[in-house]
Amino acid sequence: MHALSEYSDLLRAVIIQAQEMIRCLPNEIRGHGEEILMFLKKHACYGFPSDKAPGFGIGPWIWKQGAPAKQSDGITIIPCFSDDKSPDPSKATEKDILPGRIFYTDQAIILYDIDRWTNIEMAITLLHEARHTRHRLGGKLASLPPLDKEEFHEGNTWLFMLALLNAWGKENWRDAVKQEVAWLGKQLLHGSDSSKIMYHQSSNDWPGLSLVFGEAKHNNAGTLRRKLVSLQANMDYWSDRFGSLSPEQVCHTIMVGHFYK
Repeated sequence: MHALSEYSDLLRAVIIQAQEMIRCLPNEIRGHGEEILMFLKKHACYGFPSDKAPGFGIGPWIWKQGAPAKQSDGITIIPCFSDDKSPDPSKATEKDILPGRIFYTDQAIILYDIDRWTNIEMAITLLHEARHTRHRLGGKLASLPPLDKEEFHEGNTWLFMLALLNAWGKENWRDAVKQEVAWLGKQLLHGSDSSKIMYHQSSNDWPGLSLVFGEAKHNNAGTLRRKLVSLQANMDYWSDRFGSLSPEQVCHTIMVGHFYK
């Protein structure tokens, strides 16, 4: 376990990055990002992994004075270094796209291996899990209604992540996505079934992504970045091919058919 200040310093840097990314969003969805961030500001406290894992410690509120009287009073955000014992016995797996999870029973967001990811990669992970938290725990903590119909919640959360990356990454992000879309079109031109939505991903590391995410700190960064570019490319390709479907429907189909089947 590291010094407590190391955890809080890293988490503050990630939060500052998340705030900067939300400010880049277009007006029509910036308010949604600010709502998610405001929910954290009202209910999030620092958390720390424990040498007696599984389990974790609870620190002060992040944005306000004092500390929660008990764990169920708020949302605990727990940044973990790569050499920490995991607060949960399962830890992240290859199936997880982002290096984070929300545990609803514990009301805790865990950010894994925070020293192996850039602040941008950690910021989108935090905002992803924060949107899940606002959707499912908003009623308990603040009498707020869910954000989405349950069947579309996962897809809508990914649509929000892609909107963040599009606004933050600008042309560097869009150029990588365009190249992935062109690759995807060639694959489907040569025998793949294009009559129904199916997820396809290249193994290409498109140039310019380090300008979006920062210089990679670990080999796993390439895997994450390829998945995110590919998800946006599949969204663009299939939305264009099946124009009668909304982005929400396309994303839901990809999520159910590939990532969460």
